[in-house]
Amino acid sequence: MGSNLHELQRTLRRLGIIISFPGHFTQGIIEEMSEAIRKHLENQNTSKSGVYNVVSVFVEQTQNIKNYATFKQNASISDQISQSGIVIIGKNEDGFFVSSGNLVLNEDIPALESRLQEISGLDKNGSENEQQRSGGHRVHRCPG
Repeated sequence: MGSNLHELQRTLRRLGIIISFPGHFTQGIIEEMSEAIRKHLENQNTSKSGVYNVVSVFVEQTQNIKNYATFKQNASISDQISQSGIVIIGKNEDGFFVSSGNLVLNEDIPALESRLQEISGLDKNGSENEQQRSGGHRVHRCPG
């Protein structure tokens, strides 16, 4: 088991992954992880704006995962949906990145794709206005 952990650690470092969390997101987990991420980035001498950007994107993405699981709590596979969340935070030559995902029911995909196309077609001002209006998605790249 120990050598597998060392292999995993090497792989994570090679990919630039700093933090990874798979599983069920609760408000408490999101809050605790946000604080841990903030402290970790501050200890790495990340700029205040970099810390803010990374934590903000992390919170928004994990809230979206948590909210979807809550919305689908009566689905036949609600436990699978609830446990399917994952988020990773890393850093590469372009700066910090935050990526996340979760199981989504096939019936929800067309509406999500349509919404993402709307958002991706907005310019910076339109995107900011849309975020304020609907709490929409943010760009995943975070300048550090």
